[in-house]
Amino acid sequence: ELGYEGLVIANKIRTYKFNRSTARDNHIFKMKEDKLQYDGVVLDIIEGTVAREDAPKTRNELGRSVTSKLKEDRVESGLASGILSEFEGHPIKVSLEGFTHDDLRELLANKEQYIGQWFRYTGMAPVKNVPRHAHASKSNMWRDEK
Repeated sequence: ELGYEGLVIANKIRTYKFNRSTARDNHIFKMKEDKLQYDGVVLDIIEGTVAREDAPKTRNELGRSVTSKLKEDRVESGLASGILSEFEGHPIKVSLEGFTHDDLRELLANKEQYIGQWFRYTGMAPVKNVPRHAHASKSNMWRDEK
């Protein structure tokens, strides 16, 4: 009712951590309403990228390898990474969930067949004009026209 986006529960004996926290960190637990349903029309299938072999790699504060996200350090992957759609006149990229690599290759290779189709996706309530954390699940995304 007050417009907040969720609930955060903090571990009483946690240490401070800048940036995101994960379940493995055991610092905080976030509960957010991220299963709101939306309908969209496929405008395009977006191809994903991967880091070039010689792209710079660093380690984050958790010791995990991080590759560069700079455009010049990335190459096309041959796999779909999302669907370009529109929400109330604003472009939105909807990520894909539950798809195999073969599914993602097929989506990208045959994107003309999907453009114009209606699909269902879920996400959090709109912030800055579009739903946040929008994703379409393979198991229930395609739908008949409105």
